Amino acid sequence: MFLAWHSWFLYELEQAIMQIDPEVRFPYWDWSVNYPNINNDPIWQKYEKCFTRKNQFDDAISESKPEIEELSNSKSYLDFTENLELGSHGCVHVGISIEFAGSGSLSDPLFYAHHTFIDKIWFDRQNRHSEFTLSYLTSLSTQMPGFPAK
Repeated sequence: MFLAWHSWFLYELEQAIMQIDPEVRFPYWDWSVNYPNINNDPIWQKYEKCFTRKNQFDDAISESKPEIEELSNSKSYLDFTENLELGSHGCVHVGISIEFAGSGSLSDPLFYAHHTFIDKIWFDRQNRHSEFTLSYLTSLSTQMPGFPAK
């Protein structure tokens, strides 16, 4: 549910914003570009009276492009989604600041750029590996975890 929920959330929000300005598109922040020195990313330039970001990244926080490729090549959807959600996704939240790890992260524009990149990783995996497109945790005949109906 993690990937599909975030993808739909971003889509719906972008559609709502486009009702005001049809030219708006959400950018993504590719935090793998400056791996392993994510703290050197230009996004961390200091701005007066802006968001508080701690930028406490270490080598384990982000993944390099080859590591993302390896993750995307996983034949198991469960392995792919769990490693992405609990790995890079969560570590980027914590690395930015403790506030970014909670519900307060929704007020930070970087939240959307981060999740748009997560969505891009999923999209790229689906396009590169069509055999994994319908590979999910359950089937139509099984009950989804956390939901009382099939």
